[in-house]
Amino acid sequence: MNNTKLSKGFTLVEVVVTLAVVAILSAIMIPLISNNIKSARVTKAGADAKSIMDAIVKFRHDLARWPVYNNSGVYHNLLYGEGIRNSSWESANPKLSLHFSLVVRPTFYNPGPSRDGTPAWNGPYIAKVKQDSWGNAYLVNSQFFGDENRRVWVISAGQDKTISTPFNGLTDPPTGDDIYQYLK
Repeated sequence: MNNTKLSKGFTLVEVVVTLAVVAILSAIMIPLISNNIKSARVTKAGADAKSIMDAIVKFRHDLARWPVYNNSGVYHNLLYGEGIRNSSWESANPKLSLHFSLVVRPTFYNPGPSRDGTPAWNGPYIAKVKQDSWGNAYLVNSQFFGDENRRVWVISAGQDKTISTPFNGLTDPPTGDDIYQYLK
């Protein structure tokens, strides 16, 4: 009978080699995954901004007016959320929610569809107005609706949570890491 001892487990060299391979693969994969996550967030914010702008345009088409909170002509600035750092955007207009006009039918709008062609609310125009991927509000410099000399932006502050683009609607394209869609 042969009394050879059976080896159970790994040798120290095998463990070290395995850990080295895992470390090398991690060093390669983590930056790739991180870049994909950042790219996905930017893409999502751009798509959300486009959806919000499309909802505003549909509202305008149905009601022959831009979304307003009430009949006094007070336009909305803030779509959703708080915490955006840029005084020109925060102080430009009262912080009212477009969610009210785009998702919930205000009582002063006639419900649609209209049978005689009169303007009517055929919403909701968007399922829900959400925050962007970084928890920022989407903002609209909506007092420039109808002004052919200025851009109307739906804009996200991006990862740095600071709107770099001036509120005035004259800057093209937006600056910093702002993500945007503009009314054409």
